[in-house]
This record gives sequence, structure tokens and C-alpha cells, in this order.
Amino acid sequence: MVTLDIPPKIFNSVMNFGYFFGNDASLMHPIIFSENLFDTKEVVSFEMMNFRLDIFDDMEKELIKHSPNFDKVAECDCNYKGLLIFGKARLDITNVKGIYLEFSGLPDSFGKEYHGRDDIVTNIRGEKTYYTRPCKIKKGDYILLVGGNSSFSHHYAECYLVADKDAIATITFSLDEYILVDAHDEDSEFIFSKKQTRYDYRNSKPRPDILEKFTNVPSKLFDADFMRDYFEAAVAFRDEES
Repeated sequence: MVTLDIPPKIFNSVMNFGYFFGNDASLMHPIIFSENLFDTKEVVSFEMMNFRLDIFDDMEKELIKHSPNFDKVAECDCNYKGLLIFGKARLDITNVKGIYLEFSGLPDSFGKEYHGRDDIVTNIRGEKTYYTRPCKIKKGDYILLVGGNSSFSHHYAECYLVADKDAIATITFSLDEYILVDAHDEDSEFIFSKKQTRYDYRNSKPRPDILEKFTNVPSKLFDADFMRDYFEAAVAFRDEES
């Protein structure tokens, strides 16, 4: 296993979970195991799989320190390097103040054929519901964005984690569960689609206790006007008014 620190200021640039999810024809299925996002803790821990971790210079140096296996990252002549992680990766984020989560009903093509179960289809196509663990925004706060197909229901989950300026994000994954690609290579989607882990929803447990916490009222971080008034490049530039 390898563990890397991801500075909050680059978190949204390197965590690429939506790249392959553009339409019904997409072959990629990023998965987020979001059950722990509902714990009221400052340190939020959860798992994801089938996503891309883009590699910047400092992260590349850290990878090589961890294992000789990552020498090929340095040797790769890719213009934009990325690790396509198809096994479960654990993310731990400290100093989380608030959680704003949107569940969207998935298109029909992601239904019974993919999930293999009828009882997890809890939402009509396109309908959105929201969960909020609210906080007051302070200057310097970060929004860290994660998402993917929910592990326990027929939704696409998009989550905004609000963390303060001292937050630390770490990712842990197996040395055997990634492939190195050029992040801008047109063939990357096809390559990864053949390598991704097929998640068997038939073994998952429905969580009506979680879904009942959602409402149809969007939270403030899904309000474009609020975001424009307080955030630039996912960093708060002023305190939220009372």
C-alpha cells in the first residue's frame, strides 16, 4: 500500500472521478462508498474506486520515494500523467467543517443491467435530492469535491466537503491496483474500461436510514449565486454573512 498527501489547493485538480462519466454510452463506472460521509466527525474517511489520480511534479517525487515500482512514472514520456485506480482507495480528510451532498437519479442504462438488483432503484431518472451537514463559511476555507456512483443506491453522488485552511487530505491505495496513462490520451477511457473493477451491487446493503435524511431542497453550495459571492477556484475569499 502507498499513502500520499494531497494539498487541499490542488485536490480538485488531481482527483478526477467524473472524466469518464459523461453520458449513457460511457464505459466507466466510478464508485464512491459514501456511507461514512454521514458521520459527524471532523476527520472524514471513505473509499472510492475506478477513478483517475492526476500526477503533478511534487506528487511524482513522493510516489518514487515510496516504491521502486513508481520509477516508471518518472520514465513515462506522457505529457499529462495519471494513475487510473481500479481498486479501492481510501481517502482521509481532516478539519472537515461541513458536508453538502447531491444525489442524482441515474439514467436507465445504469439500472438493473448494471446493478443486477431492482430494490436499490430508489429515485426516478434525473431527480435530485440533497443532504447537508451545514457550516458557516470562513475566508480561506476549501471546497473539496468528490463523487461517483453511490455504492448502495441507484444514484450519482456529488459531494462538496468544506474544510478549513489547515486541512490535510491523504489517499491510500494498493501498488497492484492502478495503471499509468497519459491523462489526455484518447485511448485512456477504453484502456481503463477494460481494467476497471466491476462492482457487484447484489452484495450491497440498501440504506434507507441514510436516504431518509435527504430532502428536495438544494443546499447553499449548489446555489450558483452563493458560490459566486463567496468562492473563487473553490477557496472562500470572505466570511459568510450572518
